[in-house]
Amino acid sequence: MKEVARIGGEAKIIKDGNFLFIPTAPVRGFEKMVEGKSPIFVIEAVMRICGICHAAHAIAACEAFEHAFGIYPPRNGLLMREAIGLLNRIQSHLLHNIMILPDLTKNTDDALNLTLETLERINKIIADLAGAPTHPNKLVIGGIAKDINEKILDRNIEWLKEAEKIFNELREMEINWLRKGEETQQKYMATHLFYGDRYAIDLDKIKIQPYEKSSAMIAMYGNDFVEVGPRARLKIYRNFSFGGIYGLQMARIEEIKLAFLRIKEIFEEIDVEEPLRTEGFFFRKGKGIGVYEAPRGTLIHKVVVNEEGRVEEYKIIVPTMFNIPLMNKTGDELGVRMYDPCIPCATHEMIK
Repeated sequence: MKEVARIGGEAKIIKDGNFLFIPTAPVRGFEKMVEGKSPIFVIEAVMRICGICHAAHAIAACEAFEHAFGIYPPRNGLLMREAIGLLNRIQSHLLHNIMILPDLTKNTDDALNLTLETLERINKIIADLAGAPTHPNKLVIGGIAKDINEKILDRNIEWLKEAEKIFNELREMEINWLRKGEETQQKYMATHLFYGDRYAIDLDKIKIQPYEKSSAMIAMYGNDFVEVGPRARLKIYRNFSFGGIYGLQMARIEEIKLAFLRIKEIFEEIDVEEPLRTEGFFFRKGKGIGVYEAPRGTLIHKVVVNEEGRVEEYKIIVPTMFNIPLMNKTGDELGVRMYDPCIPCATHEMIK
């Protein structure tokens, strides 16, 4: 049994006949933790499942509660939420880039410096728009809890241009290191290129099962193991065709490029005179589902709220739960690392 290096969280690899990737992080029980709590607490709590895809969990949770309460954020709020989510996607992909650079080249210094410079600017934008570079507190039920004006928008447009310019230099460097392999024979699942759509998949087909020798669970769609994440999104919505294990990294690079383009569009669409949040709603009994395309793939939050507006039941299905079986198929540590597993996310659940 060998410890896996340079991934998010603790895991080991077993090579005893079959190759097995085994998450070993302790189960923290977020689903149980939020029972009986106010939805306001839940948004703050679920962001702490992960220090990398924090905004993704907040967005999925907000979507679930809004579905349960029958409310909808104003257009400005949805646009800003989408922008913050895409900034979190860029942030996550850049952090993963730091961990896999030694797998791509022996001379990592230039690429590492460019990655850190891009990340610094992205963090600054998230902090300005959402309250903090990690666990941003402006993502709330009903939209965004922060006013915006032309000055704020203009400075973030400039910061985004700076970040994009640095990233483009990094992109040109990295695409020369990635070797195109054969097309991967597997099924893919995604719900949206940039945001998420609970109606794009049949949620009743998702099956959760224990994962042997591990603190994690795994997920299937129907009777199939499916890949979720950057490559799945680009294959389904953009006809992406860069095959092989390095196709996962090429997909991340292309997703960052697309995210910059979409965020610039969003900033142009924001109307600073319009509200960012729906006001005057009540917490009430209901059921809701939030589906969001997190950096690593399709993220699902399900909630049941009681008559007092408190959580009766909460269920979270994370991307790494879908991807673990695909990691095992790669047969080596590089393959696991290329999938960018998030172990804290996959071990949030209480073992039944």
